[in-house]
Amino acid sequence: LDPSLPLPAAADGNRVVALGHSADPLDAETASTGIIPRVAVVGHVVLAEQVRPTAPATLAYLREQGIRLKVFSGDHPATVEAVVRSAGQPVNGSADGRLLPTETDDLVRLVDENDVLGRVEPHGKQQLVRAMRTQGRVVGMTGDGVNDVLALKEADLGIAMGSGSAAARAV
Repeated sequence: LDPSLPLPAAADGNRVVALGHSADPLDAETASTGIIPRVAVVGHVVLAEQVRPTAPATLAYLREQGIRLKVFSGDHPATVEAVVRSAGQPVNGSADGRLLPTETDDLVRLVDENDVLGRVEPHGKQQLVRAMRTQGRVVGMTGDGVNDVLALKEADLGIAMGSGSAAARAV
């Protein structure tokens, strides 16, 4: 299975988990080599996202206040874009964040050109927030998981979701 291939369910705003089987073992020794055994996909699990009913009004209020909204997520870019649109937020560009540029100006340009960045790793979220701050921008970051902690700490304003992980709330 090529994880970069967009699945129709992901483009509809769902998380898609592939289930597979391999005749080759995946043990600690094999995993440490970085070589992944051949896997036959046997099915997919589709998890639907539920947008809070108040989300569209909240996002509209933030836009009215002149706040530029950007979404960095570890999920597939198509999934993130669909969820953001379902919350009433217009999306001007989305990109895959697995291969982020190393130069600050290039990171800023990527954020300026895309409202949604998917497949962003925790360190990448931190780099993106740091790059925007070096441009004199005041950056607020909202997160709910351990994968958001670095970016929450880097932001001028870190907002952890009350229902999120203890690590995010501790920031």
